[in-house]
Amino acid sequence: MKHTKTLGGVVALAAAISIALPSVANAATYASYGSGQGLNSSLFGIAPPVGLGPATAVNDGSTPQVVNNTPVSFTVLGNTVFSLPSNTLGLPSDPFGSVIQMGAIGQYAEANNDGSSSAFSGSASQVPGLISLSNQANFNAGDVLGDPGANAMTLQLGDPASSPVSIGATFSALAAAATEDASGAQSGVYDLGNVTIVMGGTLVASLISGLDSLVSPLLTAMDAAGVNMTGITDPFQGINSITLSGDQLALALGATNLNALPPNTNLLAGIPGALENWAATQISNLLGTAQGAINTAAAAIIPGGCSGLAALDPACALFDTVDAALSTLQNIDLGTNSLIQSLLSPISAAIDALAQVTVNVQYGQGGTGCVSTDTKCNGKAGDNGTGSFTERAVELGLGPTASLASFDIASATVGPNIVVADAETPIFNAGSLTVGIVIILMAVAGWFLVSSRRRAIA
Repeated sequence: MKHTKTLGGVVALAAAISIALPSVANAATYASYGSGQGLNSSLFGIAPPVGLGPATAVNDGSTPQVVNNTPVSFTVLGNTVFSLPSNTLGLPSDPFGSVIQMGAIGQYAEANNDGSSSAFSGSASQVPGLISLSNQANFNAGDVLGDPGANAMTLQLGDPASSPVSIGATFSALAAAATEDASGAQSGVYDLGNVTIVMGGTLVASLISGLDSLVSPLLTAMDAAGVNMTGITDPFQGINSITLSGDQLALALGATNLNALPPNTNLLAGIPGALENWAATQISNLLGTAQGAINTAAAAIIPGGCSGLAALDPACALFDTVDAALSTLQNIDLGTNSLIQSLLSPISAAIDALAQVTVNVQYGQGGTGCVSTDTKCNGKAGDNGTGSFTERAVELGLGPTASLASFDIASATVGPNIVVADAETPIFNAGSLTVGIVIILMAVAGWFLVSSRRRAIA
C-alpha cells in the first residue's frame, strides 16, 4: 500500500513538473517587416493627392529572405510631383505655385528570417553610403522614377516678386534608410546631399534695403574723399534675393552639416540666423577691402597726416568722415541691431506660415511610440508603439503647422520583428520559468505534507 501511495505521489509530482515547464518547439524563426516609400501626401489632412506605393517586404519565417525592389502606383504625371495652380486653395493671396519636382527615386525593402530587416527610399545613388543591401547591385541598376539628371528634389514656395517670402530649394540627394538587426536594435540614417536655398519676396527685399542703409554711408564718404573704389562694391545693391548654402543653414542650426541634425529639425527654422550670418559676412568682407583702400588713399592724399596746420586741409575733413563711418560700421552687431532684427522677425513669421521642412524625422524609435512631440506625429507610420521604427528624410508641410498639405518624402520603416516559434524549440523566458519553479515547489511541498500525514495516521 505504501508503494502505491508513493508511486501516486511521484506521478502527481511529474504531472506538476510537466505542466510547469514551458513547451518545446522547433528552431525559432521570425516574422520581419521592411518598407521603403518615396512619397506620400495629404491635402487638408485627408485623401492623398499624390503618392508612391511603398516597396514592402514581409517575412513570416518560412523563407530566408523576402525582397521588394519594385515601386508601384506612382500617381503623378512626368517630373512634377505636386503643383497647385493659382488660387487652388481659395486663399485671398495664394502663395503656392509649382511646389515639388523630384528626380530619380528608388524604393527597397528586405525582411529576413533571422528577425532582421532593412528599408530604403530616395535617391538611388545614395544607397552605398547609407545602407548595405543584399540586392544592392540589382537596386542600383533600375527601379527608379523621374529624371535621373534632375536634382533629387526642387521646391518653389511663394512668388519672389509678390509673396512676403519665397523659398526656392534644391537637394542634390534625398534618401533615408532604416535597419533592425536580429537582436532588435533599430537605427536610421538620412542624406540631403548638397542643399541650396534662395530667399526672395517683399520682406527679404526690405532686409536687403536695410542692410544697404548700414553700409552706404561708408561707401559714400570713401568716394567723396577720393578713395580708389576699384573692386569695392556695395554687396546689397542690385540684388533681390539671397542664396544660402547647406553649410550656412547647418551653422545657424548648430550642426556641423545638414546630415548631422537632431531628429525632427525644421530646416527652415535656421533661415533667419543664416540670413544674419550671411549679412555679417558680406559686411566683414567689405570692411576688409575698404580698410586697405582707405589707408592707401590717405597715404597718397594726406601723406603728412592731419596734425597741426595740416588739419586745415579739406581732405582731412573728408577722411574724418570716412573714419567715423568706418568705425560705425565696424561696431554694428547685427544680432542686436534694432533695424535688422525688426526686419528678420517678420521673415521668420512668414516662413512659418508658408511652410515647414522637417528633416531626419523619426517615429516609434525602439517601440516607445512617437519620438516627436509634434501633433503631426499621430497617425504616422511607425508611431503606434508596436515596435516599428521609421526614418524619413523630409516632411514638407504647407501652411501653418502643415494645415494645408503635407508630404512625407523618402521614408523607410522596419519592424515590428517578432519571434515565431514552431514545434520543437524550448520557449523559455523569465516569466514562464519563474512560474514553473513556483508550481514545482508547491507540488513538492504538498506531496511531502500528504506523505507526512499518512505516516502519522499509520
